[in-house]
Amino acid sequence: MLHLPLAQDATVDANAARPGLVELALSLRVSRDEDHVEVSVALPGGARVLPPRAHHYTLLTLARARLRDQAAPGLAEPQRGWRFVDDLCRSLAMEESRLNVEIYRIRQDFAALGVHDATGVVERRRGSRQVRLGTAQVAIAVMG
Repeated sequence: MLHLPLAQDATVDANAARPGLVELALSLRVSRDEDHVEVSVALPGGARVLPPRAHHYTLLTLARARLRDQAAPGLAEPQRGWRFVDDLCRSLAMEESRLNVEIYRIRQDFAALGVHDATGVVERRRGSRQVRLGTAQVAIAVMG
């Protein structure tokens, strides 16, 4: 006698319930002296404000580059926001190893929010030593 297994439920995609980068909007508020950066992430379930961290200034710098390129006429979306690591390190006055730690911490912040593709919040272009903010949905404002 032949015994066939019973039909099973479809495999549940654990990432399906978690928001992705395309679903979030990033809002950064910076103090006038640029000593403080507040990061708010709008997710499908509501906005979350991240605790203050030093690496948020790196996120702000990448957001500014992304917005500057969005305003540039004729620059296609895939080309917007990219900055050379050497130039970014120079403008932030830090070594590349420190920049890598900050990128790691930014990604960890987004992973803690449940963003399933959190590593993409800072994208790296292979072979060119360039990085950029991984979302175009970003706004920057000055605090009060």
